[in-house]
Order: sequence, then C-alpha cells, then structure tokens
Amino acid sequence: MPSIFVGEVIFMRFIHTADLHLGKVLNGERLTDLQSKVLDDLLALVDETGAEAVVIAGDIYDRSVPPEEAVELFDSFVSRLVSEKGKKLLYIAGNHDSDARINYGAKIMSSGGVYIRGDLQKEPEPVVLHDEYGPVYFSLIPYVTPERVRSVWGEENLSFEEAMDFVAGKEYEAIKAAASEGAALRAVAVAHAFVTGGSISGSERELSVGGSGEVKAESFAQYTYTALGHLHGPQRMGERIRYSGSPLKYSLNEYAQRKAFLIVDIDGAGAVSVTEREIVPARDLRLLENISFQEVIEGAEAETAARREDFLWLKLSDREPVLGAMERLRERYPNILSLEWVNRGTVGEDRVDDGRQLMSQSKEKLFESFFEEVTGEKLSDEERDILRKEINRAEGGRD
Repeated sequence: MPSIFVGEVIFMRFIHTADLHLGKVLNGERLTDLQSKVLDDLLALVDETGAEAVVIAGDIYDRSVPPEEAVELFDSFVSRLVSEKGKKLLYIAGNHDSDARINYGAKIMSSGGVYIRGDLQKEPEPVVLHDEYGPVYFSLIPYVTPERVRSVWGEENLSFEEAMDFVAGKEYEAIKAAASEGAALRAVAVAHAFVTGGSISGSERELSVGGSGEVKAESFAQYTYTALGHLHGPQRMGERIRYSGSPLKYSLNEYAQRKAFLIVDIDGAGAVSVTEREIVPARDLRLLENISFQEVIEGAEAETAARREDFLWLKLSDREPVLGAMERLRERYPNILSLEWVNRGTVGEDRVDDGRQLMSQSKEKLFESFFEEVTGEKLSDEERDILRKEINRAEGGRD
C-alpha cells in the first residue's frame, strides 16, 4: 500500500467514520439523498488526502433489515471506493446491524480489498495493510455482548467490560502472533461500543440497561489507535481512542454537534496524528429558540431556499396561542421536527393537567378551556349561552 509523504515523515493514512445509519427515516422522510451526498464527500476526501483505506466502525444500516435503496447506496459506495479507486475498505457490524447480513460475502471480498467482520471469530485473524515501514495490523471487533462471547468461546457470567476485555485481548494476541520481528508493532482496533465517559446524544440505541453495557477505554490501551463507533458526537476517549461520530444529525439533541470525518496518520514509529474534516450537510438540523412566532415567519423571508429545507426544532417564546401555527410555519419551513411553546404554561389557568381532571370536567367547562387555549380569550356571556343550548340539544334536551 502506498504511503503518504509529508516533509520527511512517511504516514499510513486512513479515514475513520462510523454510524452511517443508511436507510434512516427522519420526519417521515428517508434520508437517502442526504446520505448519498455524504458518501460522495467521503470519496472526494479520499481523493484529496490520498488515503488508502476507509474504516467504518459499525452501524452501516439503521436497522437489521435495511431497505433496498440503502443496500444499493452502500453497494455503489463500495464499488466506487474499491473497484474504481483501488482503495481498501474495512467495516464491522454495529448494534443496529444484522451480523449475518453484514458478514455476507466477507471471505470472497477480502481478496478484493474489502474486509468485513459481522460476527466474532473464535480464532481472530487481523487484517494486515502495508506501507513503507511494514505491516499495520487491524483488529475488526463487531458489537460485543456477554452472550455473544459465551456463544463463541463458552465464557460464562461476564459483564460487558469483561466481555470486551476478553475479546480485545484475544484480538491483540492474534496480532502479536502474526507480527514481524524487529519492526514497531502498529495495531489499530475498530470497535462499536459505549466507552465509559462518552457523551450520548439520544439517537443511539441503548446497548443495555442501567449503564451495564459500558466498557472501559483501558480495554484498548495496547493499541496504537482505536476507531470507535456508536456515539454520534466526535469525541476523544484518550489520546489514541476516538469516536468519529455519525456523519449526519439524526436526532434533535444532535443539533449542536459538529460532524466530521477523521483523517488518521500513523508513522513508522507508531506516532498517531488525527485531523478532523468538517462535514457540511445538504440540509442541516437547527434549533431556533427564544424567538416568537412572528419572528420565525419574518426570518424565513431572509433565508435561502436551501436553508428553508433544513430540519428545525422550534422553541417559541409566545405567551399567547397562535391559531394554526404549525400549518403556517410549515408553509415556510416544511421540515419542522418539533414545535414547543416554552411559555404556554402561563396561559389559561383553567387548563386541565391530567386525564383524571379531564374526565371530571363538564362539557361546557371543557369547551371553555379549549376555546381559551386556542384563541387566548374567554367566552362572552352570549357565546356561553349559545354553547349551553347546543350542548343541551346534542344530549336530547330542549332549547
């Protein structure tokens, strides 16, 4: 594999990403077009940087049985990266993926430069890439649970931490057994896990209950670099242990996250350098808060057509209700994910608070509360008299 020359130093270079979640649906819309652009940007970055491999640390798809268009999108990406550009691709199954589906064709594709781990291997075999200084070993560690470790090795009663320690230890022992004498041992772990201390954003599927699914960063301490997946925000878990994060914002709580690909360089002595390359999506996910309904309406006029297509989380400051607010807002911003009225609790002292209160209210009182909620005004005596007559008529009474 060719190396990257920077001044007098020679680097092995690859791009670390994760959590593609191909087939993801947001606001009732499948994000295929946005994800296609992200993969186009990744291919362009490969060309620009001269990287010889792309590493994807799990969650290729958003669910275990992905839609056809998601599979076709990934197939196109693999073909363009490996067949057209002659690069290498390494990827593992995450907790959203089906192990068996991800692992399909792994043996035959490895001969063409695509290296896959969908399930745990009883006798681990590292993937070996080469540069001017010799081999760089990759441990591909798909999503690990105590149950999966028990099914492969028969180990009983392990915690998540112990299961990861066990698997990472097995993988690293396989690297040491394959390593050449004399050269610096350069080893990269690729794993999908929740490392203790990581910052969760909300769209990651729970790996366990009560935090028992967390693993220690120390499980990977012996590796030169660890490429992690699962948490959607780019973050460091140590000097040489990184989450790339997801390439797109997949939940409201990710609105403030910067998204990036990680360009990883490893020199002949095993020194690691990581550079972030920001991902600019075709459509962003934004939060607009401390803003009134009218300010949103007026602000939309100054937005470009593309910005009006962004996914929006709105927190409006109005104290008075606005009739037909969502419909009017969606005429300007069609992709509103959430609309909250942060000060609405101060309007209408007669609002019902729970189901039991609701059932105890008379029809007249319920309608009065509804009318005030919608219009911000109370019924007049004349309107209340009309209401009573109509309720009486509906219940079979007389005017």
